[in-house]
Amino acid sequence: MERRTNPQPNLRPGQLSQKQKQKLAMQLMLDGHGTSAVCEKLGISQPTFWRWKNSAAWQEALWSAVRGEQQDGEIHMRTLVPQATRVAQALLVTGSDQVKLGASRLVFETVANLVAREEQQALLSQLEQQLDEIRATVASNGAAGQLTPGNSQVLDAEIVAHSHDLSHTEQQQEAKAE
Repeated sequence: MERRTNPQPNLRPGQLSQKQKQKLAMQLMLDGHGTSAVCEKLGISQPTFWRWKNSAAWQEALWSAVRGEQQDGEIHMRTLVPQATRVAQALLVTGSDQVKLGASRLVFETVANLVAREEQQALLSQLEQQLDEIRATVASNGAAGQLTPGNSQVLDAEIVAHSHDLSHTEQQQEAKAE
């Protein structure tokens, strides 16, 4: 993925404010430059650079930049899905037997991943609903209705049992498919 920022080559490090240097230092780091290279390009000492990196503001800005890049990457990947789907369709028709088999496997694995994700989302929704019910019960019963260690163990057991039931159901479905 190409970076959006482009340091201006005509500016010398002495012409930049400290804030501009910090921003440029972070961008250089995100672009894969090492500490020594960043310090040399910006005309700063390594202790200064380490002080910047260890500040809370730097860490927050870094995580914000990384999240933005991650979101950009996810958006970019989503835009490639229609093209990848067309290529897989074409390979299923025109490819050699080995290519057709590979394309078929890709389709089946993708569908399986989508189904698994939907099942996980459904389970999470169900668990969130149960948690909301527990919170409502605790709120209505006041301090006397709070979960005790014994109650939370029962809840854990129910979740484990439910997860085991799902696993057993999946095994039965696989056996039927064979």
